[in-house]
Amino acid sequence: MKVRALKVGTREIALVTTMAALQVALDTYKIGFPVIGIEGAKISIISSIVPIFGILLGPWLGASAALLGAATSRVVTGASFISWLLIATTPLSAFVAGCLSRRRVGMIRGWMISVFVLGGLIATWYGTWAGRAVLAFSFLHWAALAAILIFRERLAFFIERGITAELLVSVILCAFSANMVAQMYGTLVFLVAADSGLVKVSLNAAFFEFLIPVFAVERLTVTGISAILGVPIIKALRHVKNAGYTRLRKSERTHEAL
Repeated sequence: MKVRALKVGTREIALVTTMAALQVALDTYKIGFPVIGIEGAKISIISSIVPIFGILLGPWLGASAALLGAATSRVVTGASFISWLLIATTPLSAFVAGCLSRRRVGMIRGWMISVFVLGGLIATWYGTWAGRAVLAFSFLHWAALAAILIFRERLAFFIERGITAELLVSVILCAFSANMVAQMYGTLVFLVAADSGLVKVSLNAAFFEFLIPVFAVERLTVTGISAILGVPIIKALRHVKNAGYTRLRKSERTHEAL
């Protein structure tokens, strides 16, 4: 089987840096949800944008844009140590959304990679004392995993075909799954940091039970924003691309006629 190498040219570099700059700009407004247990920390509205990075650029370039934006934002704002520990949340989100929106990533089906990432995080959660004490905490993560297993390659097919209703379904499920990956990773980092004394907060089963409705509202809201923004952006960029191709073909035919 022939595997296409990842080509990174001027256009790709420009897209990555532009999206990273957008992430930094949005982060400066500090719009988002407060993180329970970490004073002053917020889940930024950028959580709605980074899955779109992955869908538009693919898993590797999308994750690169998210990582570059997250690192730059932290340097500019003088982020805390725990914020640096959480830096992988946005690249992971973009990566998973990018995998789900592609039929294959290298030799592997994109949806299988997403299942491996999300399933691995869920399994890790159940390996902790908190996971065993609060089994219901991961109910939305299981829902995301089930959605991936049900739709599989159809998510990528819907995006490729571009029918509005199908595109909406795909963007919602890609963004939802990506956000649940980011949420579980962030929770595990927070749990390890708290148990290690890096974050001064008393953790018990009741704390994580309290978080269930909180993060459910947060992540479903973030997913809704991703869909509202993502569908028109994808359709607009596809229209621009198709218009450019049409102009190119007309130019070629005119040249041939001459």
